[in-house]
Amino acid sequence: MIASGVLIFVDDTRNMSIAAQMSQAYRYSLPEWESRNIGAKWFFKLGLLAPWNGDKADKKRMISYYFSLAEQEEALVGKIAKNFESQLSGENLAMVEEKAKLSEKRLSKRDLVEELLESQIATKIHEIGLGPRNSLQLLGFHFPPIDLRLDLPPKILVVSPRDEIRMIEGILLEPDITLREATELEDSLLELEDLSVIVDETAGIASYPSVVSSYKTLRETLRIASHEWLHHYLFFRPLGQAYWNDPFITSLNETVASMFGTEIGDDVYYQLALDENETIFREIEVSSKERSKFEYRHEMWQTRMRVEELLELGKVIEAEEYMETRRQFFSDNGYFIRKLNQAYFAFHGNYGDSAASISQLHNQLIRIRENTSIGEFVRILSKVSTEDQFMDLLEKRT
Repeated sequence: MIASGVLIFVDDTRNMSIAAQMSQAYRYSLPEWESRNIGAKWFFKLGLLAPWNGDKADKKRMISYYFSLAEQEEALVGKIAKNFESQLSGENLAMVEEKAKLSEKRLSKRDLVEELLESQIATKIHEIGLGPRNSLQLLGFHFPPIDLRLDLPPKILVVSPRDEIRMIEGILLEPDITLREATELEDSLLELEDLSVIVDETAGIASYPSVVSSYKTLRETLRIASHEWLHHYLFFRPLGQAYWNDPFITSLNETVASMFGTEIGDDVYYQLALDENETIFREIEVSSKERSKFEYRHEMWQTRMRVEELLELGKVIEAEEYMETRRQFFSDNGYFIRKLNQAYFAFHGNYGDSAASISQLHNQLIRIRENTSIGEFVRILSKVSTEDQFMDLLEKRT
């Protein structure tokens, strides 16, 4: 799941919400992260002086090597977490040491791999006509510049009322907040404020440079990076500037970015793919037979619809009991969800293409996309700043 993130810039605790006050010890400082990373990124760019001169095969091998290290490192992170209770055992200490070595190797290649991915995405953006249409394009310049950092993205504390699904607050938290700390925070806010709360994962955030999770596959990384770049692009246009005006425009921003990220990311991915048998360019596909056994999107949509019905009837307890039953059902079918509640749906429902959304927005955008190129699709939607403007556009374009 991709998130641009919601950050509350409040220094005076007297003006903070209870959620903001209680989570203050775990708050993620976006300005601090940006100041620390943007300098390092551009220092590396200047150090290159010119694009890397390796040939196409060399670049692909470098990318493949980096993501192979990340895959191995992620696997060790999971094993270490499972063995947390025996973290002082010889086996666990050995895994921690091996993980540190893999991390060191991966980080030594990170800057260059980021540059290679940025270059590939920039090329695709120029191809679809979103780059500058002047002499700057000949110099390879694009605005806003594509800049990503492969790192651990922040987590997000999402707050919703219990009697309806509505995101009323979102606060970025440090990525290393523990499960125990997150659960205590959720439970405390439920008890003290009678709120539905979840501390959830993000896959990326449209900071500058954008944060893209270190532990995603190449294909996912390209999708997330493209998604977050579009938020940068829209920031200078009516759609992005109206992001916080109302929930519909927020969802429109995120859904357009998701569609763009998927399409551009996949195009770049297939251009990079060397051989379908290479493990790093392999995406695990669920067979048609397995898919027919459990339709995740349909089941999640049904869950959301039933929860909405129960909440409209004022049956909050019944809705929460139902969500827990469904969470276990998803887990039994191979889809682990740590917590399924109103806040979960409020957050994931912002993305019209998410299984947790019941909005028609994604289908409406598909209708517009069918009649235009991806570049034109973004350009026309970037001018929208209200729901009425969108509905007028939908009527004209479909």
